[in-house]
Amino acid sequence: MSYRWRREVPKGGSRVGAGRKRGRKPGSGNRKKSAVIVAACHKSGKTPLWYMLKVMNDPEAEQVRRDQMAVAAAPYVHAKLQAIVAQTEVTTTYIARLPLPIENIEEWQKQTKLLLQSPNK
Repeated sequence: MSYRWRREVPKGGSRVGAGRKRGRKPGSGNRKKSAVIVAACHKSGKTPLWYMLKVMNDPEAEQVRRDQMAVAAAPYVHAKLQAIVAQTEVTTTYIARLPLPIENIEEWQKQTKLLLQSPNK
C-alpha cells in the first residue's frame, strides 16, 4: 500500500449520499408499509404461502412455474431435518489363547529353551 493511496481514502466525516435523507423521520420507511401489508394478508387469509400453494396446485399453470412455487413453498411447509446422534450398542468378543499352566519349573525351562532355539521367533 502506498502512502498516496491511503491519503485519498476518507477516514470518516460526512460523505456524499450517506445517511438519512433530509426531511425524513426515523421509522417512516418500509417498516410501516410492511406491517400494513402483512396485516392485510392475514385479514384476508391470502398469504404469500397460500398464493404459492395455489399456483403449485393449479393444473393449468406452466410446469416450470409450478416447480418454482413448490421449491419456494417447501421450507414453510416441511420442517428441516435435524442432525441426530445415533445411540447404538456395540458388543465385542475377545478370544485369548494363553499357554497351558505349567506344573513345575523344569517343564517351563524346557519350553522356554525350545522357544528360544526355534528360528521362527
